[in-house]
Amino acid sequence: MTLPIHLRALEPEDLEWVYALENTPDVAEVSADHVPVSRYAVQRYLSQQPATPLETGELRLVVCTGDDVVAGLIDLTSIDFYNAHAEVGIALIPSFRKQGVAQQALQAIEAKARQLALCVLTAHVPVHVASSVRLFQRAGYTLIGTLPQYYNGQNGREDVLLFLKEI
Repeated sequence: MTLPIHLRALEPEDLEWVYALENTPDVAEVSADHVPVSRYAVQRYLSQQPATPLETGELRLVVCTGDDVVAGLIDLTSIDFYNAHAEVGIALIPSFRKQGVAQQALQAIEAKARQLALCVLTAHVPVHVASSVRLFQRAGYTLIGTLPQYYNGQNGREDVLLFLKEI
């Protein structure tokens, strides 16, 4: 059975679970910083909401189940309104993985991207994250290349697959 989901804005009350998710080893490994995130940094980030995507170049939303239980985060980053493209990323709390939540969240963020007049989404996926590779393939993203030795993973430098979808 697939859990119904919806997206909502980040709130200051999200501090503890965002902090925990950002510091989950498999999430931290593929984040932009690759280092632990402090509560203070997360608190500052949350206090800067609700800056607009036009101001920040990103849109970060909370993935919730139908009964408002938090399942994770999904975001558009590197938003380029002039060229109408952005990068998409998703991080789910482990207990919500393999339940169709990621697929639904990806569809929902694609709809938000269309509302922002974006036409193309890309995703960087480390080669060892097979579940993410399958997610983007099933969602109609095309593998357009490999970025060799792009991430510094747990076992050294790692290739990243680059996916693209016209929405």
